[in-house]
Amino acid sequence: MSWPVYFFIIDAYPRQDVLQNIYKFNNEEFIRNLKNKGFYIANKSIANFNGSDTSLTSTFGMDYEIVKNNQNSGFAPSAGQSILKSPTLRIFNKSNYNIIFAESILSTARCGPIVNHCII
Repeated sequence: MSWPVYFFIIDAYPRQDVLQNIYKFNNEEFIRNLKNKGFYIANKSIANFNGSDTSLTSTFGMDYEIVKNNQNSGFAPSAGQSILKSPTLRIFNKSNYNIIFAESILSTARCGPIVNHCII
């Protein structure tokens, strides 16, 4: 039996305390609604890299490389392709999961053959 897995990345959306402290925006209703629907909210989360491409590539690749001198270790240029060829998606594919991918305006985040449904 497969359990549903949802992995949403709302790119460039600050966490609640940042929205409140810097922008004076109360996001509590949105967070409360997500929690009421069973979503886990990582309240004090921080990104593992400065950019989405490198962060997502390391997450889906189930690997973490230390960034030295602001140089990444070969991740970013083809990050979208790396995500689509990642161990994570291969495992889900082999387990007959339905992979839905939402494309980005970035050329590195385009749907590929492993994707069952592509949202453009």
